[in-house]
Amino acid sequence: MAAPVRNSASEDRWIATKLDQLARQPDGRDTRDGYLAIIRYVQASNAHLYANISSNQLEIAQLKDTVRGQTQTITDMEKQHQYTLSKVHEGYWNKLCYLNNHNAAFGIELSEANQQNAELSQRKKDLEVEAQMVYRYGLEHREQMESLIRKPYKSGARALHDVSRSESPPSKKRKVTTLSSKLPRNPVLCTQCYAHGYECDHDNRCKSCTENKTRCIRMQCSTYDAGACQCSRQNCPFAHPEDGYTNTVKAGRAAKRDKHLPRAASNVRC
Repeated sequence: MAAPVRNSASEDRWIATKLDQLARQPDGRDTRDGYLAIIRYVQASNAHLYANISSNQLEIAQLKDTVRGQTQTITDMEKQHQYTLSKVHEGYWNKLCYLNNHNAAFGIELSEANQQNAELSQRKKDLEVEAQMVYRYGLEHREQMESLIRKPYKSGARALHDVSRSESPPSKKRKVTTLSSKLPRNPVLCTQCYAHGYECDHDNRCKSCTENKTRCIRMQCSTYDAGACQCSRQNCPFAHPEDGYTNTVKAGRAAKRDKHLPRAASNVRC
């Protein structure tokens, strides 16, 4: 709003015209002085009003500048707030995308781990079944080998029995040869005794001969589990428990280590 412009020349002419009019009237001198005082008062009041108007206009302009500056500040703050808010939203969105991708990858790894676990469990079951089959096969093979080992001794006993019958004098009473007849010493060496150069058997008896109270003709080594009998060999170099049965390779090595005995050959199982 523009400040009102004061026209001093027009006011002076108007005042002079009013004074001339008052001077022509009767008793106009006193009236003119009174009006002149009033006019001067009015002029002073107008000057004061104009000054107040100028001051108010200046203050209004300053307030407008202040409001304009505050408005600009608010606008800048709103822009900064929007920028910060967009950055925060962008950061949260990126973090959310990363977590989703990480969860998806973890889910894939978990499914693969579960699949591998299932495969390992199935493999374990298959190995258990295979181990049982191997164990059964070992037992059957062992029984077959023992039966094959028994055959030569039985045939040897029968041959000795026939020889004793043929060589007996005819005039005397025929002597019946039983299983207690003396057999040749160590006709067949067992694997461990042969590998270490030891004589076999050492007068050990198998379980069946012990129960029947007959002399054993098997010529079996005490390190083989041919019966529930104790080993009669002093400081036996083979690793086996006191009942004559052999254990696994690891247990046999531990027993030999405890007895401070030399290690067996690598190709010989204890």
